[in-house]
Amino acid sequence: MMVNAMPPSALSSSFRQDHPYLQCISTEDSLSTNAPHIETLHNHALHSILGVKEGDHAFLFQQVQGAEDAGRVTSYERHDRAARVVHRLRFVHDVPLHASNVDVRVNVIEYWEIGEDKVQHCSGVTDLG
Repeated sequence: MMVNAMPPSALSSSFRQDHPYLQCISTEDSLSTNAPHIETLHNHALHSILGVKEGDHAFLFQQVQGAEDAGRVTSYERHDRAARVVHRLRFVHDVPLHASNVDVRVNVIEYWEIGEDKVQHCSGVTDLG
């Protein structure tokens, strides 16, 4: 079966028919981070970790900044002196994904790896808390 040829809702439905009790986490890139797809995953009892880019989800990242300003952010930082790298994590619980669909709420996790010459950043949304 070629799963890429199926629309996400059909894939989720087919998957749940074949595996009704299997606990899974769907990991997808930022193209999948939209309210209808997230609702489809939830309707089929599939957890998710979906990539998200600040340039594509400005409203979401405004909510993250607002949560940080309000003190609702959990963060962690670790200095790896041997590797000369700083690892930084930030987690925000229960923020709306889009202004037009505020009922779809997500948790946001961000990670930075800060080296001497380079900073890598990745972020995602999840229903896991």
